Amino acid sequence: MFRSSDHDPVLIGLDLDESPRTLKMEALDRLRAIGPTGSWWTDVWIQVAAYWLEAALSPYLWEDESSLVPRIGQHVFRFEEYAARTLDRLQNAPNGVGDEVIAVLELMVAAGFALAEGEIAEAIANGGDQGRIDQAIQRLDQGVYYWEHGRYRRAIRYFRWSWREADKATARHSQSAV
Repeated sequence: MFRSSDHDPVLIGLDLDESPRTLKMEALDRLRAIGPTGSWWTDVWIQVAAYWLEAALSPYLWEDESSLVPRIGQHVFRFEEYAARTLDRLQNAPNGVGDEVIAVLELMVAAGFALAEGEIAEAIANGGDQGRIDQAIQRLDQGVYYWEHGRYRRAIRYFRWSWREADKATARHSQSAV
């Protein structure tokens, strides 16, 4: 069983050498592998979460396996927030479903963290606006705090904000359009 404080990649078996997109695909595969639970509502919630994870994997939102399209890439995080909201209801589900749901949430959050961290690194490398980079780092730290405390949806939200600030800092697009 996973504890929400076990976000250390070694403790939960995450391989952070994998790309964020691969982590999201693994989360989707694990979610689909849960199968019929005997509860109609639980099965529906799993299907709804799988739908949102599929939407987050849309190729139109990804530049490559490790980075998102500027501006619109933040929708990946939004879709994951929707999936996490659905899965939050199942964290305490019986018959091992809750444990698998927590593992899926951990994969989703790890992927969001990697995306935000990568965008911050890109902003720093490109000499982006330091104020926005500082804000992105602060949001990233806040997301890690919520991840450590098992508040997965909120962690994803802070990682989205962090990614967005770092994206704005790179000045790859008009700031007024965001």
